[in-house]
Amino acid sequence: MWRSVETGQTRFVTYGATPAYVSAQKALLVVRNDGSLMQYPFDIAKGDTTGPAVRLATDIVLRSPIEAHAEYTASANGTLVLVTRRRNQGSRGITLVDLHGAAPVLKQIMPGETTDFFEPHFSPDGRKIAVLAAGRAGELEPYVYDIERGTSVKLVAPGMSGSLSFTASSDSVIYRVGTQDIHIAPINGSGEPRKILSLSNATLTDFANSAWGPWIAFASPQSAGDGRTDIALAHRDSGGRSTVFAASTKWAEALPAISPDGKWIAYTNDELGSQHV
Repeated sequence: MWRSVETGQTRFVTYGATPAYVSAQKALLVVRNDGSLMQYPFDIAKGDTTGPAVRLATDIVLRSPIEAHAEYTASANGTLVLVTRRRNQGSRGITLVDLHGAAPVLKQIMPGETTDFFEPHFSPDGRKIAVLAAGRAGELEPYVYDIERGTSVKLVAPGMSGSLSFTASSDSVIYRVGTQDIHIAPINGSGEPRKILSLSNATLTDFANSAWGPWIAFASPQSAGDGRTDIALAHRDSGGRSTVFAASTKWAEALPAISPDGKWIAYTNDELGSQHV
């Protein structure tokens, strides 16, 4: 689904998981159930596709068991980072994809840190990638990869439960601690991680956070307790006292992504029997 933050207008766009808009190509990206990454020409003003899709990559990791989340992310300038399955190995690698040329250019990055990666995210300025890695004891370890330098650094994030994403300024990441709290950590090590939001009328899940300016979008369980989630918005200065539900239906909404201009939220919905944008 495509939803306007200003008007509340929604539109069904296409089937697939984990939508991302690439402004440099004026394209919408989604991942199909078979792990194919598809690119659609997209009119952001109308919130609709303008032509047929093109397959960019295959073997994108889909989160089990419902396969509602694909492990990839896109920058506004047309560079992608993918978590792909290494065939015959059972592990997950990181691939950087450049869409600027006539054909996509793929490059493997971060080969030595770990065997499994999760939830890659570009910084808004397109210069860095945040990603979760599986530690030796099974804990989640956040890394930030510098694209220009080709180097990565592991962040200190005590109590991290998941849902890693950048702030709008690209100098910090936010992440979930437990089911109520969101913490922030500078990526240059200049300060200690600290709590910025403790929700009072909603809880956090594994189905992603998205931060833009003072707002944080997240998936929160519905009151029915059946595992379905709604999309919620919380202001960083609210102290968690006020939460506006941007998408609240009897269906399951998940994986919110705030657009670069802060006016739209893309998310997935299972109203038609499978996840669609």
